[in-house]
Amino acid sequence: MENVLPGIKREYFWRDLSEGQGDELRSKFCSVASSSALAVNSFAPWKCGDSIKDLSILEFKGFHCLKFERQMQNGLKGTKPHLDVLLKSENLVLGIESKFLEILSETKPVFSDNYFKINDHRKTSKWFQAMELIVNGEASFTRLDAAQLIKHFFGICYKKSTEKRVLLYLFWEPVNASEQQEYIKHRQELDDFSKMVAGNNLLEFRHLSYTKLWAQWENIPAMAEHCKNLQARYLIEI
Repeated sequence: MENVLPGIKREYFWRDLSEGQGDELRSKFCSVASSSALAVNSFAPWKCGDSIKDLSILEFKGFHCLKFERQMQNGLKGTKPHLDVLLKSENLVLGIESKFLEILSETKPVFSDNYFKINDHRKTSKWFQAMELIVNGEASFTRLDAAQLIKHFFGICYKKSTEKRVLLYLFWEPVNASEQQEYIKHRQELDDFSKMVAGNNLLEFRHLSYTKLWAQWENIPAMAEHCKNLQARYLIEI
């Protein structure tokens, strides 16, 4: 509990993280660089009482369900993708991938052969095409874990649905990000990836910095103090 902010109770997140298969509580959550802890510190207060009714992200609102570390079935053998946060409203499924300091390490996209054997409604999507471009060397991402985002697509869109589905990439940046080449490159790759999957009718891709998210929330009276705590903990230079 040393890694969570004041006011966040164990019952808001412990069961969710315990049920996930990413071993978050034992191997990752206690790290000061944990992106899972960053997500919990940001979203856990919305699980207090009926607070979720006031939760808004970008233009999305009306949520009734908030879960951490949600495993998504994708119809394939092997490890299933886990979303850091899963939010649901009446007609929306919003999956969130949280990133903290991972951006500072270069990443290499890896897909098992099983992904290329998919032959259902997902195969004709721009997300599948993006995977092919990356594997064929026609697109390159080193600071953005594009492979992970594509794997989330295969999970979120495994079953056909009339619900709107959105994958939100929520990332941390230091206050001096504009001076850091790693973060400049990350922003460029985010723009490139967004263009690659834009216009897809199965899953909309959005991205947002934690700084902007907290700025949106600090105008909600019940969250004003919590946002101050978040900013005090995370708004730093590197």
